[in-house]
Amino acid sequence: MRFLIRLALFCLVVPPAFAGTVSTFSGEKLTGVITFVDRSLVLTGGDGQVHKIAPADILEAQIADPAKDASKGNFPGGVILVNGTAVPIAPKSKIAEMKLVLGSKPVTVQPAAIAKYVYESAPWSALDSDAEGTGVLLRNGDFFAGKIGSVEGGDVRVNSLLFGPRKFDLKKSVAAIVVRDERDRTSTYRIRTTAGARLSVDALEFTSTGVSLRDSILGTVLLPGTEIAEISAGPGRFEHLVSAKPFRIDPPADIAPELALTKREPGADGQPGLIAAVNAAITYSIPPGFTVFAGIASIPATVPVGIPLVFAVYIDGKRAFQSPAMTSADTARPIRFVFGAARHITLRIEPGATAPGGLSAEWLAPTLLKTGR
Repeated sequence: MRFLIRLALFCLVVPPAFAGTVSTFSGEKLTGVITFVDRSLVLTGGDGQVHKIAPADILEAQIADPAKDASKGNFPGGVILVNGTAVPIAPKSKIAEMKLVLGSKPVTVQPAAIAKYVYESAPWSALDSDAEGTGVLLRNGDFFAGKIGSVEGGDVRVNSLLFGPRKFDLKKSVAAIVVRDERDRTSTYRIRTTAGARLSVDALEFTSTGVSLRDSILGTVLLPGTEIAEISAGPGRFEHLVSAKPFRIDPPADIAPELALTKREPGADGQPGLIAAVNAAITYSIPPGFTVFAGIASIPATVPVGIPLVFAVYIDGKRAFQSPAMTSADTARPIRFVFGAARHITLRIEPGATAPGGLSAEWLAPTLLKTGR
């Protein structure tokens, strides 16, 4: 009997373990077994080495077994709050308060806190688009802008300045209704669950069984480790330049401005990126407190092997980084460096020798990071 009691107590205090991968702000990528101990994420590598990682040092942690991750990059439908938190639930056929459940805590959310009602599974890229204003996202991918009049009787009525009043069938035509802007610009962490929820939170603390989160709308949320698919830095500490709007673009003389920069969809390497014309200067504003640039320099096979290119980064107009000369025969090269307080960063791919016009190369996963809490 005493043995059974001791065994039961042991099972209570032993934290659950999960296979996973963690990328840190210092540039490490670690794979192993993850547990939550002493308010830290502890990863034990295959070599037995133990890494204790504080929440503020996590850039991205993939925790869930992919087979148990139901969302797989899509939001399954539900509501998205004005702070960016998204909760899977069947939206009502009218705009009203909703009771949301995360972990074991039910929370009643008023309509004023809801930005989007999503009626079908959709990729985050579509839901996180830069389009501003209210309206209806249709199932064919079009966005019909206008003021939401009413949602009732299976229809949504939209008043457009250009097209006048329109009515759309919720079941047949509507993917999502946007009733107000959703802005997640300052959250410290983003947590995605295996059920497809995404929480934009201001604070995170590991417990022996999972995480305790502070959401500006939902309050304190306790999630067991078995429900966590991913933990990543929020936009308050991480800015992906692929989704940022350039402050200015200075193209070379032989390239039209609209052709100097295009976005690269994630390829076989899984990395989104920027395709920039050689000698084009692409400048972005740096948010306050961001002091690290990270990315990958890549030259596609379309560039002749004999032409060397250099990837240069300028901070407030001064060269801060320069890669060695690379050709399309070289493997992609990671870039990471720290700079001081600054206002603008400029990315420029420069020829290492005389080069023909019309060439371009790629900045993969270019990001700005804010280290610390």
